[in-house]
Amino acid sequence: MQLPRFSWRRNAVLALAMMSSLSVSAALSSESAYAEDMNQVKSTGGAVSVQTMTADGLQSGVSTSTDLMPGESFSASNELFDVENGQEPGVPGGQQPGDEGGQQPGEEPGVPGGQQPGDEGGQQPGDEGEHSTDSETGDSDDGLDSDVQDGWVELDGKKYWYVDGAPVTNNIVVDPETGAKYWASEDGSIVVGEDVYVPRDPSSVDHEEWASSDAYRNENGMWIRLGSDGEMVLGEDNHNGHWYYFDPNTGEMMKGFIFQSGKWVYYDDIMGWMVYGEQYRPANDTDTQLHWYYFDEWTGATTYKWRYIQQGSSGKWVYYDDYMGWMVYGEQYRPANNSDTQLHWYYFDEWTGATTYRWKYVASQNKTVYYDDYMGWMIYGWRDTGDHQYGVGTNWHFFDRYTGALMTGNDRNNSAFDCYNNIRGGSSKTPYYIVVDKNNFRTVIFQWSGSDWDVAKVFRCGLGRPEANNGRGTQEGFWYLGENVPSRPVPSYMWRANYDRMFNDTTSGVKYRVHYIWDQGFHSTVYTSSTPPEQQLERYISDGCVRLLEEDAAWLYNNCANGTRVYIFSRY
Repeated sequence: MQLPRFSWRRNAVLALAMMSSLSVSAALSSESAYAEDMNQVKSTGGAVSVQTMTADGLQSGVSTSTDLMPGESFSASNELFDVENGQEPGVPGGQQPGDEGGQQPGEEPGVPGGQQPGDEGGQQPGDEGEHSTDSETGDSDDGLDSDVQDGWVELDGKKYWYVDGAPVTNNIVVDPETGAKYWASEDGSIVVGEDVYVPRDPSSVDHEEWASSDAYRNENGMWIRLGSDGEMVLGEDNHNGHWYYFDPNTGEMMKGFIFQSGKWVYYDDIMGWMVYGEQYRPANDTDTQLHWYYFDEWTGATTYKWRYIQQGSSGKWVYYDDYMGWMVYGEQYRPANNSDTQLHWYYFDEWTGATTYRWKYVASQNKTVYYDDYMGWMIYGWRDTGDHQYGVGTNWHFFDRYTGALMTGNDRNNSAFDCYNNIRGGSSKTPYYIVVDKNNFRTVIFQWSGSDWDVAKVFRCGLGRPEANNGRGTQEGFWYLGENVPSRPVPSYMWRANYDRMFNDTTSGVKYRVHYIWDQGFHSTVYTSSTPPEQQLERYISDGCVRLLEEDAAWLYNNCANGTRVYIFSRY
């Protein structure tokens, strides 16, 4: 009869006494007392009394007493004992006290009853069953056989990798035949079907730090995934509906931006799965600045250039940088669509990144611009905005052909546009053309640009009183600065068109004076007058000259040379 080996535990100690017609208790205080005390146990049938004791002392009331016949069994503290006539409990083969476990010369250690390898009941390396015994059996305390050959071993349904007769623990195992990688856990068993947090370099990890410091683990650890066969997952992997990516060499679960399959994708910083849609993320592992990105809802690929973001019942057009992929803000020079090679200026809201339409004041450049109502790009030249926002009842505005800056901020009743229509196709001896709209008190200066007249300046002005200049006020007609012949005979003292320019006419109390006919010309407001400069504008106040604010008069004086064409007209 083959009996199971005893399995002793440190937390429970058994005391056995078996004598004919007599009950005796013997206490064993530790596993080391097992061999000595067992030699004192006799069993010939009859009454058996068993008590259990911990390391602290005998447990009162925990005992059993029964009458046994030879060959019957009894149980105490979950340990099974067989009693055979003339045998010690658990010692098969009729061994007597003093025998060395029943072994004979030439027999293998730990094989009771004279069994040889291959005999029934004699466990061989790799057999399943109880593997936790004392040192006399040749098995290790953790249940792993130290006599097995190196390589793969399967025990109790688990796989182990042995090296030098011992299982590898807490380390990566590489199968030399297939190159597959595995993770051997603390007890040496190969982990199957789990995500495990392990040291990046198990050979050099400080185990005390690893066990006690979260910061150390975060710095030196990595997540790996073991498949259903225990193989370490490498590369892209779909698990529970999420995509992950594991480093093809180390098996580490990757996080952040990864370039794979021809696209940049982002794996969540905590969960490690691929993210989709609008995301607020850093540009790289060391970047502390977060940016908005958009990752395709199906592929996870980083979005570049234009993208429409739905927000409830509405949405917004935003632009993601052509190279970095992050959302851009402010004034940007970008293509109109994802295949356009023509660049345009746009403005993206500083907070939301939304494309700006219509009017926008760009503080950094101190200019007011207009972005197309539908395309969102900056407008140049003439545009009917249809909103009457700037000027009085004004729709038509001119935007600088290079900067897009509104040039008719001081427009009134479409004055600049009407002035432009009056000189379209006309010419000047200089790059500038000066037009005065008497009804709207505006002096508009045009500059030749390529093939047309662009608005350079729009100045508010004061004009001649209706009764001045024989009832003509400011003289209408076409003139040239500094070189006009009078249209009728005038006294010599009134002939001033070809007078030299006067930086400061102290007699009249004006600056930057330049004539176009007779004694009429452009100059600053009268600085000797008690009427403030602003109040000398947009009214009929002079003897015929056109008054401008001093800075405006200085601009005309310094930029418009003699020979510049002048046109003065009334609408009605």
